[in-house]
Amino acid sequence: MNRREPLPGTTTVTGGTFIGSALGQGNTIRNNKIIIGELSLGDSGDELRRAIAAARDELVRAAPNPALEAEVGYEIRKIEQELSEQEPQGAVVLSRWEQVVGVLSPLAAASDAIAKITDLMAKVFGGG
Repeated sequence: MNRREPLPGTTTVTGGTFIGSALGQGNTIRNNKIIIGELSLGDSGDELRRAIAAARDELVRAAPNPALEAEVGYEIRKIEQELSEQEPQGAVVLSRWEQVVGVLSPLAAASDAIAKITDLMAKVFGGG
């Protein structure tokens, strides 16, 4: 039988019961694809970042009072910060987005900008 040597940095395991991820540290599964190393949000992620940046001022102004304007601005900054991370956490982004939409008036929450951002979040993170 011809046995190949394992690649450098790999571990060969035979038999036994193992608990944990077979993907390895720093790797993820996204849409049934293994992504090695850095997670990329792709074109939809870039579009999401642009849509949030373009709508930021409009969203802040749509809050019903100055205290909520500050809250919306804070949440949007935190969303942008999370989206700039190497591995953005979708649950964090979606939760913060829900906070933003939750404080806006129903009329503002029905705006085209919010609908577009919500659709992009669903495309990128599977929620929204």
